[in-house]
Amino acid sequence: ALKDGDTLAFLGDSITAAPGYPKVVEHYTLMRYPERKVRFINAGVGGDTATRCLARLESDVFAKGATVVTVAVGINDIGWGTKADDEHKQLYLDGIRTIIERCREKKVRPIICSPAITAEAPDTAEKGYLQTMADEGLALAKSMGVETIDLQRGMREVQRRVLEHNADAKADDQARLHVKDGIHLDDLGQMAMGYA
Repeated sequence: ALKDGDTLAFLGDSITAAPGYPKVVEHYTLMRYPERKVRFINAGVGGDTATRCLARLESDVFAKGATVVTVAVGINDIGWGTKADDEHKQLYLDGIRTIIERCREKKVRPIICSPAITAEAPDTAEKGYLQTMADEGLALAKSMGVETIDLQRGMREVQRRVLEHNADAKADDQARLHVKDGIHLDDLGQMAMGYA
């Protein structure tokens, strides 16, 4: 996905702002393709939504010379679930659509991602509002001819393996993907997101 000379901006919320999955992707790229000159920009800001990312697209992505941008937002768009309604979903979808349009105007290649998983049980989360909204965002991006990455389903496979491990592990040996709030990722969760 990244070519020699590309500059990738990671646009997102606090999960992106944490020096986690963007560093995983950067380190993998630099080790796997050492001959490529690829630059990375972390454009994550805590609390961001699709609309707020749109407002800083010029200063945090275009002005920094990005040629590719990943967009990973969603949990703040629905207020951690407190605003999981049609109005906020539409704001999210409108934000994604406009980000894509502005990226095209600037000749920047957008890659729309679903947000990270929460600590919710995988089987219920698979049918939950966040996944449904993210699926609509991914479908919108695909309909506009844009690349997508379903981070939620990729991460959920890791989550299922972690839960299987924990079922047989002592309390001290159990693995976690999230910190106590069940939203933000710990180191293993950031690695799972980078992998996905």
